[in-house]
Amino acid sequence: MHTKIYVTRSLTALCTFSLILFARFLAVAQDNQARVFRVGAIVPLTGPVADYGVAVKNGFELAKSDHPATFKNVEIVYQDSSYDGKTAVNAFNALFARGDINLYYVWGVTPNETLLPILAARSLPVISETTIKASIVGKPLAVRAAPTGEMTARELTSHFVKQGYRSIGVLMVDIPYYRDIYEALKFQLASTGVQLDLIDTFATDASDFKTVIARIRSKSYGAIGVFLLNDQVVTYYRQAFALKFGTPTFGASIHDSQELITRAGPGAEGAFFVGHDVVPNFRDRWLSLFKDDARVGNGANAFDTAVMIGELFGDGRSSKLSASEVVARFASITKRNGVSGAFGYVETQDAGKHFDLPLSAKVVRQGRIEPAVVTP
Repeated sequence: MHTKIYVTRSLTALCTFSLILFARFLAVAQDNQARVFRVGAIVPLTGPVADYGVAVKNGFELAKSDHPATFKNVEIVYQDSSYDGKTAVNAFNALFARGDINLYYVWGVTPNETLLPILAARSLPVISETTIKASIVGKPLAVRAAPTGEMTARELTSHFVKQGYRSIGVLMVDIPYYRDIYEALKFQLASTGVQLDLIDTFATDASDFKTVIARIRSKSYGAIGVFLLNDQVVTYYRQAFALKFGTPTFGASIHDSQELITRAGPGAEGAFFVGHDVVPNFRDRWLSLFKDDARVGNGANAFDTAVMIGELFGDGRSSKLSASEVVARFASITKRNGVSGAFGYVETQDAGKHFDLPLSAKVVRQGRIEPAVVTP
């Protein structure tokens, strides 16, 4: 009888001890979980601009693999926006429902135009990857991490004036990114005497530019803006070369791909464009890893953004920060050098909180992308 009581008491004590250990283990696990600073990244992983979203994700993941200690307490959770407003809202809702996202990252003009008001209404901090300068003005918890269309237009304007062009024309897919650059060009060229014409706009699936080339070949444009999407840029240059139409061309960041320029062929020779700055060794490494340097500028920007986030919030205590405290930490980035050049945090009345990320002027020479010199 006594033996039975002793065994029962021993089992009870063992169970109690086991429960205590499990409770402590659970508490430690929950504490470790709470220590992680989580970034909810809403990027286009499918859809018409999926190559951009994939480049951003690759940039983030490359930063994590290069700096494992920095990211020990930082996690990036991805949701696909498909570069569509409604899908972006669904992506945000999925992240918000988790209840553990400390900072949001939204890529692209259309998703940002849709989500920034929602994030502001809920007082959530966000890194906004949009070229629209006005998007974050008046939103104290939003920080822009992309050069603006105005900056691209400024570099292009300097080039036009240097070349002595009297008039330029633009062929454009009517998307917010290009529309913003075009409006900024119109404003900046107004005081230079250079005439700007919007020759034609195209649908995102347009593939025949021969008709418009025939229409403008007798015009005296100093240069033609090829503000089209990836494959359309290739098609335009091939068709222009076949029709012996050699008016100089200019463009924006979509041109910044050696693979695209190679496919475009000799029609792209001399094309002047503006894109993200990327240090040469990072471009070479990117090409080695991913076999394609298309969107390397976006990948470099994402890499620098991720490293900055890891350094600012990887201390194991940042998950407890308020939204305003999260945003305040970015102000400590006064100046630093990254794979996308030198950048730092700036806050101005007309542009809000942002990083002054550099742009780089480039030109196609003998089928290769090379740096171009622009006179300010």
